[in-house]
Amino acid sequence: MRWKTFFSLLFLCLLTFNVDGQSTLRLMSYNIRHGAGLDERLDFDRIAEVINREHPDVVALQEVDSVTQRIGGCDLLGELGKLTGMQQVYAPAISFDGGKYGIGLLCRKKPLAIRRVPLPGREEPRMLLIAEFEDYVFCCTHLSLTEEDQLASVEKIGKLLENEKKPVFLAGDLNAEPDSPTMKALQKKFVILTGGKEMTIPADNPQSCIDYILGYMANGSRYQVTTNYVVNEPVASDHRPVFVNVSVAGTHPEQDLSWDELQKEYQFPEWYTEARFGIWATIGPQSVPRLGGGWYARHMFMQDVGSQTFGRNAYAYHLKVFGPQSQKGYTEVIHQWKAERLNTDSLVAYFKSLGARYLVVHANHHDHFDNFASTYHPWNSVNMGPHKDIVGLFEQSARKYGLPFGVSSHDDRFLNWWLPAFGADTSGPYKGIPYEGRMTKADGNGKWWEGYDPAQLYGLPPEQRTQEYERKIKENYLLRQQELVTKYKVDLLWVDGYGFPYGNYGKEVFRTLFNNSLKQYGKINAVGIAKVDNESMLVRDIEAGVADSILPYPWDGIFTFTHWFYKEDDPLMHNARTVIELLSDIVSKNGNMLLNVELKADGTIAPEHKKILDEVGQWVRINSKAIYGSRPWTVYGDNLNSCLRNVERHIVNADAGQVLEEAQKENFNARTVNSTPYGSDEVRFTVCGSKLYVIVLNPESGTIRVPVLGFGSSEHPGKISSVRMLGSQQNISFSQSEDNLSMDIPDERPTSYAVVFEVDGAIN
Repeated sequence: MRWKTFFSLLFLCLLTFNVDGQSTLRLMSYNIRHGAGLDERLDFDRIAEVINREHPDVVALQEVDSVTQRIGGCDLLGELGKLTGMQQVYAPAISFDGGKYGIGLLCRKKPLAIRRVPLPGREEPRMLLIAEFEDYVFCCTHLSLTEEDQLASVEKIGKLLENEKKPVFLAGDLNAEPDSPTMKALQKKFVILTGGKEMTIPADNPQSCIDYILGYMANGSRYQVTTNYVVNEPVASDHRPVFVNVSVAGTHPEQDLSWDELQKEYQFPEWYTEARFGIWATIGPQSVPRLGGGWYARHMFMQDVGSQTFGRNAYAYHLKVFGPQSQKGYTEVIHQWKAERLNTDSLVAYFKSLGARYLVVHANHHDHFDNFASTYHPWNSVNMGPHKDIVGLFEQSARKYGLPFGVSSHDDRFLNWWLPAFGADTSGPYKGIPYEGRMTKADGNGKWWEGYDPAQLYGLPPEQRTQEYERKIKENYLLRQQELVTKYKVDLLWVDGYGFPYGNYGKEVFRTLFNNSLKQYGKINAVGIAKVDNESMLVRDIEAGVADSILPYPWDGIFTFTHWFYKEDDPLMHNARTVIELLSDIVSKNGNMLLNVELKADGTIAPEHKKILDEVGQWVRINSKAIYGSRPWTVYGDNLNSCLRNVERHIVNADAGQVLEEAQKENFNARTVNSTPYGSDEVRFTVCGSKLYVIVLNPESGTIRVPVLGFGSSEHPGKISSVRMLGSQQNISFSQSEDNLSMDIPDERPTSYAVVFEVDGAIN
């Protein structure tokens, strides 16, 4: 039969948000090849084990036999229901081999209603199975091999959904590659939630991407993907299953709650606490100069930067490249920013392929320039520079690829930050000539910025500022940021500085963010991040640093390769090794990593940065089980500071002075490329489900001993039954004693960086 050759599947689901219940669904689609694996062994237990490992709420199954001779006359779906403990719904498409052949569902809850709809299929009849639940509808189908029938099916499915008010998922093997007419037709109304690039067939060496899960957007539904992946199962069927953990938009009464009322409703969203790894894309006018550090706009007006040595090159660079600061100020930098090669679809798809589970985009910096279509501030990227809505473009792409979307705002300190722009050279040929900050709107006549007032960019000269003026600045800040989080339906807001920006004005922005989310989702599904310690609704940010211990609440560590904007002043502070080590350390302490990607002024990624990102992405894909959805163990690590205790491969007591000296080499308290490499036995721990993951940060071939996993440890680990290395099929020798867990690290490892061992039995 031709369907056996092409291994087709399609899975369609309609979903609504349960206001009082769980905000996410775990969805799976699997072409099970009537239970026969690539080894031609009929094994229903093996199929059930693949499903049970992922704990799905609903599974769409294709190529499901019922009482056919080739499966011994049994009820395949019924057997799988027993093995998984799930309800079953069957839709036979054809009579075959003495029985039936078709599609089916496994679901945790019994459907309220069932509907079976025929679809076009000239080589064989096709079927759409629709199961209605209290809060969502889930459908499954197996489309035709021919493009004409596929397109006809897509049209029919679209008509079926025209009046559907609930969010909709469409997923599966469409017998269509990502760039095919079928997929293009689908994406007029659907967004791909499973990446759309991951290969699923043949299972032992996937070469084609024809399995998908998509979300229906034509009715205004929005989707936030916490986790998606192709399940790594090479034998049980000829397809690998696809999986997504997704939350969806719902309804909530129109209301604005007070801060105290919001606190009573708030819980940190699962999409954030399970994601663990996000990308922050930074671009702006300050990306234009190649030298000058991350505060270029400030330091370009400072002949002497004092202790802020990272900006040491800005003044001289600007004078040489742009001209005297009294004639060619920051307005010239803005004018030269074009972002001419910016392709947000390509970037977001790439970030997602690296394993990022959410995206944050730079909305404004201390330079008081907005990267969005601001109604309340004329100095923005739509009116000038690239003439593009940078935030809007990234937001559209994030929705397209199913990533939660966030913005960063750094604008509240601009009045003081811009003070050097009101000065003048203290020496040289331009001594005493005022910088651009003192120019007026009239000075723009004949210049590119004619009609724009520099005072709206730099602020009024310091001597003209009054309390009333500063109050208006704060009110303008509130309007701009409220527009930002509302217009772009922001899921995450990251703010710079300490505490709330401008006090209660900043707090009001977060109140808007949370109330918007409450109305859209029926619960607060948004995240606020700031440098705060005691705000129950905000994630604590540790900039360029890491917590010293496991924190009982979510926190984030943000990192960049050099400066926050792309610059070539200094060597890279981080490489793939340090990023992987930091990610492991952060997650082991209940944090999320937000990794800054310093986009060049044209909107592209520097090759040397992309090489690092590619290696990080490879590691994350291999070791994702230890990252996504993980939580800390009772301790975050073992054999701490062993790099300072190795003397001829014997462990001795660390010298306190050495530890202090080593810490002083670090950037804040985070390791960099200049830090001494970790000892070969230093580890970090994460937990996911019943599995303990042991991350060996700097592995060497040989035996590693982990004392905290010994029977005599104060952490009281259970008896370990198995150990395996993620990304490898090698047998790992291990033994557990009173003193430690001993494991052999083989010569051949999945990457040249940290290795991760999955340990069974340690979690009691």
